[in-house]
Amino acid sequence: TAPVQQEGSPPQQQMDAVAPAQQQEVERQEQQAASPPQPVTPEQQANVVAARQQAIAANAREQAIAANLREQSLVRERAQGQANVKAAFAKRSEAKRVEKLLKWQAISNRT
Repeated sequence: TAPVQQEGSPPQQQMDAVAPAQQQEVERQEQQAASPPQPVTPEQQANVVAARQQAIAANAREQAIAANLREQSLVRERAQGQANVKAAFAKRSEAKRVEKLLKWQAISNRT
């Protein structure tokens, strides 16, 4: 009979395949921790500096994009608000026009 697996647990074969890889990684990290640190070469230092500069530039681009999106959103909200005000004035003007028309009709119906 096959062993009963709990829901969500990987099959035993996958677990067996993962274990040696994990063991190798643990051994590699232990060896690295036991060895003395190697001096940093000028090339490595330059790579670190370049990577930092790229990260700073990418962050600045992301912030600029976010600021631009916020500005676009504000412009859209402002335009929508102006459109709403115009629509409200148009409705009010139309209501006044209809009110005057009804008054004139009432006056002309009396005579």
